[in-house]
Amino acid sequence: MRPKLTKLHGLEEVAIDRLLAELTANAMWREPHNAPPAPDRGDDHLWALLDAYSGSLLITGDRLLLDKSPEKSSVISPKAFVDGFLGRDNSAG
Repeated sequence: MRPKLTKLHGLEEVAIDRLLAELTANAMWREPHNAPPAPDRGDDHLWALLDAYSGSLLITGDRLLLDKSPEKSSVISPKAFVDGFLGRDNSAG
C-alpha cells in the first residue's frame, strides 16, 4: 500500500490482498545458492534466484537491475512484460 505504487496500479487494498493470496497459493519455494552480487546489493536474493534457475524472468522497474541482467536469465520492465503478454510491439517506445 505504498503511495507511489498504489498510484501506479490503482488497486484497492482488498484487490491487493486477493492478488497476493493467489500468488502465494500458486508459488513455488526456491532456495538460491551463492551468486555474484546484484547491481543493487539490496536485491542479492533476487540475483541469486536468477543465477540458480536458468531461464528465469524478473519483472521490475529497478533501473540498476534492468540495465545489467544476468547471462542465464532475463530482467524486463513491467511495461515490456504487459506489452509482450498482450502482443503489442513495444519497439516504438
